[in-house]
Amino acid sequence: MAVGKSTFARTLQALLARWPDHPSVALVTTDGFLYPNATLSAWGLMARKGFPESYDRRRMIQFLADLKAGHPRVSAPLYSHQAYDIIPGEQEVNAPDILIFEGLNVLQTGTLESGRSPSIIVSDFFDIALYLDAEESHIQEWYVQRFIRLQQTVFQNAHSYFHHYRNLSPNQARHVALGIWRDINGVNLAENILPSRERAHLILRKDADHTIAQVWLRQI
Repeated sequence: MAVGKSTFARTLQALLARWPDHPSVALVTTDGFLYPNATLSAWGLMARKGFPESYDRRRMIQFLADLKAGHPRVSAPLYSHQAYDIIPGEQEVNAPDILIFEGLNVLQTGTLESGRSPSIIVSDFFDIALYLDAEESHIQEWYVQRFIRLQQTVFQNAHSYFHHYRNLSPNQARHVALGIWRDINGVNLAENILPSRERAHLILRKDADHTIAQVWLRQI
């Protein structure tokens, strides 16, 4: 979503691993629990990738449950941003002292096909939940700038899923990015991500320059 959660998660992992007792700190992203593109295409959900229904929630919860139960070796699927799809192989997680589970959907409660709320949700397995926040206008601009950078670099690779954007001019790239934000990312933010913010234990509010301007701690 471009708020900087992946960078924040990697930084947090590095800092926690420097504790005096040198804990084992694992970082797993929810991207690996997206359904493969072939499945999303068959279900007509490619334009909804990143929305709640595009994730294999059952597998995600099973992964967290196995880890919480103390299984010595638990594995998560692998996702490639270049391929924009699930790829062969697995990320093995060996009983870490701390798990950072990063993703835009981790605080969402979701609904079952029957319309009822599920009895178990992802955040049931968390000891602390953090939400990285910012003004929507800032997030939108960060997304646009990131898209332009990727269009000039990663998208130039013939193996990139978004290789077809390689020849866009900067103005064209900005126009495409704003359209994606308007039709997909902004909708997902408003409908699914922002409503989950109040479920976090800690909200870190960023300014336009990415500095943490405010820290909100939920009273327990």
